[in-house]
Amino acid sequence: DTKLLFCTTGILLRKLIGDPLLSSVTHVVIDEVHERTVQSDLLLAMVKEIVYKRKLHTDLPPLKLVLMSATIDTTMLSEYLDHCPVLSVGGRTFDVEQNYLEDVYEMIDYQLAPDNPACHRLRSANVNVLVGSQTKDKVIRGNWGDDISSDEVLNPEYNAETFADYSRRTRRNLMRLNEERIDYEVIQSLLVHIDDNFEEG
Repeated sequence: DTKLLFCTTGILLRKLIGDPLLSSVTHVVIDEVHERTVQSDLLLAMVKEIVYKRKLHTDLPPLKLVLMSATIDTTMLSEYLDHCPVLSVGGRTFDVEQNYLEDVYEMIDYQLAPDNPACHRLRSANVNVLVGSQTKDKVIRGNWGDDISSDEVLNPEYNAETFADYSRRTRRNLMRLNEERIDYEVIQSLLVHIDDNFEEG
């Protein structure tokens, strides 16, 4: 009966301590072999040595080694393994469209709510607040108080020229956005939009 063990590089190295020839194993498959670490390099060197030893060992079947990667230099790896055969499996690529947050705002017609944790807020001017030695920036970053006026820029990273071509709603969102917080509402709205407007896949 076939038994499959899915494990990390570290687990396989630990297994080698108790079973240096991997006598209970017939095939070793290492995925993402291009991801170079001390553990992965050590494992590859050890498994290569085990392949040779198993060929000389009459009591054990040869160890089959399969290395997989989408980006590695196969010529170099093949030479390291005594010119082992290389199999190329054709795949397909998918077009990737890059959208930034401001594009998502436009796409889903999103409005950043005043009570959203990702929205900078400052108390209205007509409310008497004892700020003491705190600067306006500290008050803003505290995310407390009422909504702000539509033209007040509270996001220190906001650049008006960069977003001049976007709608007023999107610009206002960006003016008030606290980039140190995650806006879970926009994530939820985007997922709903994708589910409603795009086919699966």
